[in-house]
Amino acid sequence: MGGVVYLYGIDRFNDDIEFMIGHKPNLFWQITWRFVSPAIMLVIFVFYFSLKSPKRSYIKPGILNRKTSLHWRRSPIQPGSMS
Repeated sequence: MGGVVYLYGIDRFNDDIEFMIGHKPNLFWQITWRFVSPAIMLVIFVFYFSLKSPKRSYIKPGILNRKTSLHWRRSPIQPGSMS
């Protein structure tokens, strides 16, 4: 919504809405599109990156490969029989 309002322009957007529904959107929608929606998206964006922690792997790659190969050996459908 921020791109539409700030790049395309709120006046042109309001004219398009008026063309589609027959009247201009009221003040509530204009305030919501200009300020409220971009603020909410900014808050979500900031919290997403501030709360995101880097994933840490404590399993050595060799152990993971051995476990995966054991699962394939126990599986009734072998990778070679799939083709």
